[in-house]
Amino acid sequence: MLPERVQRTLNLGHPVAAKLASGEPGWTAWLFVRPVIRREATWDALRKGWSLDGEAAQRFEPPAQFVVRYTRLSDAHLEAEERDDLDVAMRTNPPEDWVVLAQDLETVERILSHFLDDLEGVRLPAAVDYPEPPPEFARERSAADVLGAA
Repeated sequence: MLPERVQRTLNLGHPVAAKLASGEPGWTAWLFVRPVIRREATWDALRKGWSLDGEAAQRFEPPAQFVVRYTRLSDAHLEAEERDDLDVAMRTNPPEDWVVLAQDLETVERILSHFLDDLEGVRLPAAVDYPEPPPEFARERSAADVLGAA
C-alpha cells in the first residue's frame, strides 16, 4: 500500500519520485508521479473563496488522474551541464522513457509496486535526484501494457 505521506503529497497536488535499480552499470532509472489537478481547484482559488470565519466556500478536490513517468538515463545523459544539453543528449541517444496516465491512486500503487519492492522509497523528486527530462521524449503506454511487461 502507498504510504500515507505519499498519498497525502499526491492529493495535495505535489509530485513524487523514486530512484530504481537499473540493473546495468552506467544507467539510472526513476519513476515520477505527477497529479493532474483541475485548474479551478487550486489553493489560490480556494483561498479567495474563504470567508472571514475560516470556512471554505468550495472544497479542494483530489487529483483527477496521475501522470506516471519512467525514465532510464545513462551517465552520458546525466553529465549534461545545462538543461539544453540533456535535451540534445536525449535526441542523439534516446533513452527508455515512457508515460502512463493513471486514473486513480490504486493504479499508481500497482505501477510503483511493479518496479519497487518497498514503496517507502517514494520521495519528493529532489530527494531522489530526479533530473526532470524534457517531457516531449516520453512515449505513451497503457497501465495494462506496463504491468503486463516483466
